[in-house]
Amino acid sequence: MILIREAQIAHLAAHCRRRKIAGLCDALRGSYPERLTALSPIALYRRVRQAVARAEEYGLQDKDDWYRYLELAVLHGWDFDQQPALAWMHEYLIEERISLPSARLARLCDQRTQQIERDALNRETRARFALRRAARGRQSNDR
Repeated sequence: MILIREAQIAHLAAHCRRRKIAGLCDALRGSYPERLTALSPIALYRRVRQAVARAEEYGLQDKDDWYRYLELAVLHGWDFDQQPALAWMHEYLIEERISLPSARLARLCDQRTQQIERDALNRETRARFALRRAARGRQSNDR
């Protein structure tokens, strides 16, 4: 019979956690190289470790959920959930009417995706109107 002590289990769990965080760092570097270029591997590891700890405070336990939370952190700032301008994101993450933390995060990501798409459409529309105005201005100058 094999006897595994609590200290050994804790050591193994810590090792697994370090490997998960290192894997998340690699995945983020692959997805967002231009945003993360200024961070050394050690600095990125520390940021990811801290962000994962915050994700766990929201009840997020799954590696996939951690990654989605980290994407928000990379895109909106490592402390996005504490920024007053993004308080609505924090509210989504603590929404009590949705019992599953993973579902809260999914709702937040969906909302943010819709906002990004809406913002892109608005920029495109404004650019089109600016071109029309410029064309009208040229036409009136030609007269």
